[in-house]
Amino acid sequence: MVNKNTREEQVKNYVAEEWFAAYDCKNIIKNLDFCVAQKRTQKQIDGGFPLTSYYWAEAKRGRIKDIYQPIVQLLLTIGKERPQDTHLPPAFVGAFDEEKIVFIPYAIILPILNQNDFNWNVPPSDYTTKEFVQLYEMVQSSIEKESLCYYYADHQQALRTFIAQNFSKSTSKIEINRNNFISIYQRWLIQVQPTIDVKWDVLKKNGLLDGDFFLADLLSRENMTIGEKLFVLL
Repeated sequence: MVNKNTREEQVKNYVAEEWFAAYDCKNIIKNLDFCVAQKRTQKQIDGGFPLTSYYWAEAKRGRIKDIYQPIVQLLLTIGKERPQDTHLPPAFVGAFDEEKIVFIPYAIILPILNQNDFNWNVPPSDYTTKEFVQLYEMVQSSIEKESLCYYYADHQQALRTFIAQNFSKSTSKIEINRNNFISIYQRWLIQVQPTIDVKWDVLKKNGLLDGDFFLADLLSRENMTIGEKLFVLL
């Protein structure tokens, strides 16, 4: 599909239709180029079932010689926009162009996103900033060896197998893991904490925090906390 007149939107449409037809690629999250998520029924959407993303990516037209430059651009976009604060983070992040696609486990980039002393306010598309250079060096030293790169023409079956094995289409439950733990906790603060009828200021003075209630809720089955070593039990 490589053509010098191809536009970025065409590349995104091709990737969505050719490789992710079984998923929802129409969601716009902050300023992210591309999102692959599980499909939800209208009933689930109306009921507030959260969007479960599998892949956030930077898209480029043409054939990019250094595919890790758009990956760094994506990291700067995520660090600046913080979509993971309001959406469940994906299993993978990456980048793609007209000939290849790269996947990186989201867990690998967490140390980068959690840097407290990093300036995330630089333009993500400016490859000349010191922040971009710094992240690029981190990508080369740590992320590159954890990434998977597939060329559409040469790795067609391998790519389809990878997607089928790693992008679960189940919508019955959301597995809580190290990728989405913080996002789910923040959602719990918004949706569940206000329904708990306690005096939070009094509890805090006695050493109990909202996190104790969250853990009791998290480690429960049928509204009963599993185990007895937590500070709060359902």
